[in-house]
Amino acid sequence: MASGVKCSEEVMVLYNEMRLVKNDSNHQERIRLVVFEVKGSFIEPTTVLRQKDLNDEENVYKVFLAQMPKGKCRYLLYDCHYTTQDSPKEELVLVMWTPETSTCKEKMIYASSKQYIKHAIGGAKHTMEFNDESDYEINAFAKELGKDISKIEGHAFASKN
Repeated sequence: MASGVKCSEEVMVLYNEMRLVKNDSNHQERIRLVVFEVKGSFIEPTTVLRQKDLNDEENVYKVFLAQMPKGKCRYLLYDCHYTTQDSPKEELVLVMWTPETSTCKEKMIYASSKQYIKHAIGGAKHTMEFNDESDYEINAFAKELGKDISKIEGHAFASKN
């Protein structure tokens, strides 16, 4: 079932800016997180956080989680930095946040529009769906990213693999 909702042009512009990080670019201007909302017949960005916006934050993962409003659906594109046994990694994660407390109509709109944002953001390494807090608990999130993850955003955690 298609919703008729399309991605605004700004979705692609922001995705390409996140994907094509140039070595000579200003690291502080790098986009780390974008929140998208369905507004009318378009998926549009509502929040853009750059590295400079996160410098004073103790835990960027918690900032990411804070962008998921209670009772409201959203899409999030997150430039997640994590460490495995092998090396540090930076990968794009597309998340569809559809909390149980949101309306049935809103959940259906986001679910049926997901194909459009996935197509627009075709290079996101990981796609996840969160419906409640257990979905984004740090161990569950790390498991979705892959094996042998020891740190997310520079913070070690006790893996339950």
